[in-house]
Amino acid sequence: TSCVCSVRGTPPRMVEALESVGLRATTYAYQIARLMPAGDPASPIGRPWQAADTSAMEQLLARAYDGTDFVRPFAPHGSPEEWRDYLRGLLQTDGCGVFQPGASVIVDGANGRLAAGLVASFIDRDVAHVSQVAVDPGEQGRGLGIGVVRQAMTAALNHGARGLTLLVVTHDPELGRRAQRLVRLEDGALVADEKALRPSDAPPTPPTPLECA
Repeated sequence: TSCVCSVRGTPPRMVEALESVGLRATTYAYQIARLMPAGDPASPIGRPWQAADTSAMEQLLARAYDGTDFVRPFAPHGSPEEWRDYLRGLLQTDGCGVFQPGASVIVDGANGRLAAGLVASFIDRDVAHVSQVAVDPGEQGRGLGIGVVRQAMTAALNHGARGLTLLVVTHDPELGRRAQRLVRLEDGALVADEKALRPSDAPPTPPTPLECA
């Protein structure tokens, strides 16, 4: 997979800069990375999105992103109003593509709360996109995140998609190395496009010298 870059609110010459390093801009200004599931699809762990899930998804986002102000530009103060406006933008506007309830996934939790949720859209005729995915902090460690992504991939293929994209923005270099390609932006400018060095590609670590007493 490649790093997926959003160029929404594009600075001058951003698209030309991205295209010069081999990335292709879609109608919704995302870069496409083809992701195809292998083998038989896994058993569903959730259900498709329903209109009544909106309020519970707002609350799930607030719980999942609590205490992460530095990586939460879409709800800078974490208020209920900000989460409501943010989710409304995903569901009712085309800023992240056209919302696809049939490819979105909801995992119900206890007491009417959601354990996990994934909002999916189409950003091109045959390309789906994960607009948002969140897991309740109390449900983490159960594989729900990867489970809803896999289910969304299968659902998107059934809706005519040939691939699915996921935008990951991080300041953590260790997380970034999980991708095959890294695109670095600073103040809206493209400063680097490089192949990530995965642990399997890295040169072997020399053995630690033994110390004898």
